[in-house]
Amino acid sequence: MKTPLVSAIITCYNYGEFVGEAIESLLAQTYSNIEIIAIDDGSTDNSLQVINKYQSNLRVISRANHGIVYTRNEGLRIAKGEYAVFLDADDFFDKGYIEQMVAIAEKTHADVVYPNWHVFGDQEYRTEFAEFDVQKLIKQELHCTAESLIRRSATVDHEFESVAIAEDWDYFLGLALAGKKFVLAADSYINYRVRTGTRATTKTLWENMYDFCAILEKWQQKYPDVVNHLDLPIGCGMQRDGQIDELKQKLATSEAMVKKQDQDARQMRHEISRLDKDIHKIYRSKKYRIGETIARPLALVKKPHRETK
Repeated sequence: MKTPLVSAIITCYNYGEFVGEAIESLLAQTYSNIEIIAIDDGSTDNSLQVINKYQSNLRVISRANHGIVYTRNEGLRIAKGEYAVFLDADDFFDKGYIEQMVAIAEKTHADVVYPNWHVFGDQEYRTEFAEFDVQKLIKQELHCTAESLIRRSATVDHEFESVAIAEDWDYFLGLALAGKKFVLAADSYINYRVRTGTRATTKTLWENMYDFCAILEKWQQKYPDVVNHLDLPIGCGMQRDGQIDELKQKLATSEAMVKKQDQDARQMRHEISRLDKDIHKIYRSKKYRIGETIARPLALVKKPHRETK
């Protein structure tokens, strides 16, 4: 198999606790033709010290803080590989990740190969995405992270732009709307760390909707026949309505189960009450009293049998 050079770009800002794991995951890749670039975006913790421990195996860039958008663009500018892949410093790759992604790109001539997600950290789950469709990307029904494999020749005239939010979504929308080819790596997962209190977790989808729509409005001006900036909120609203209907159905099912259990409990109480009355009648019956009178002296006479030695 052809082994084109892949530029793996680690972006780091105050991730000294995790960046070593990210670097180790790149050094452990089964794909050998990798250029590793680590960009320390003005960290104030021990990130740079951790990165420098590996400086014989990678290119290190350290400077004042300019933010993730500037850092992503810088990484693409200095990369030498035919392909580029970003790795956020708090995430990591499985050892066969780059080899699998390159194989798909070479076979399908894809410009972008995007993975599924293995979310870990404060949450733990896996997400499998659909085959690519630009409308699904617009409606955020599938996601392409910067940890997708990107053919660098496809990035000409394209830069990361959205400083406020969702720079990856904005960037890949631009590539997709320009006609670049996207292919899903169905068997590959990015290990995506989620931590409470970070930028990705502090706001809900609806709290970010204004900024999302602003991004779509930008692309609608350029591609009015493809993009409608209202498609995302409408789609999310319909999805929420569907979730509400599903919850209502689950509630109705639960209420029916509770009602059935309540009926069963009432029936059991009725049956117990009936049995109590029957037992009480037996105790008070003449036959029971006669039998008890006969049995009592027999119980006194009968003694347990003991063996003699």
